[in-house]
Amino acid sequence: MALFARFLVVMAFCFPMMFWMIPVYVALFIQWWVILFTGKKSEKLYRFLSHIFVFCIKLDAYYYLLTDQIPSGEGECDPKTKFPLTMDFKFKAPDSRLQLFLRAITMFWYSLVLGVWGIWAMIILFLQWWCILFTARRNESFNRYLLNYFKFDVRVSAYLMLFDWKMPSLGKDK
Repeated sequence: MALFARFLVVMAFCFPMMFWMIPVYVALFIQWWVILFTGKKSEKLYRFLSHIFVFCIKLDAYYYLLTDQIPSGEGECDPKTKFPLTMDFKFKAPDSRLQLFLRAITMFWYSLVLGVWGIWAMIILFLQWWCILFTARRNESFNRYLLNYFKFDVRVSAYLMLFDWKMPSLGKDK
């Protein structure tokens, strides 16, 4: 029954998040201009964006059947909860204006890779859902595939939302 309710829980979070994303994109736009003119990030905007980002990551992990932990409204990851990814958002003020422009160029290619990979991830997610429904356990191959997609998605999102200056790669995490 919890497997059926998961979709409803995710939808209950997604509807208000559509409206919440408007100030997030405005803050990201402002952060981009702050970096362009000052060469460093605004700490207040960084904290605001990181809290929303962490919540969205938790919601995605729940949606992709990677965790059974229903996301809380807190923007921090509790180390006691089982979560498929560790995140560290330490504020670093100085930034590169050149890399800021490189993000705009690479954003298209990363979006293309995520879009194509995401189609396959949705098919695997659908198969994983049926596997859990009938066997009451996760298929390890499906779970590993979804986890790799999720990790790459998080790395690309962190890069595009100005949290990390390291360009994401398709390789394994270090």
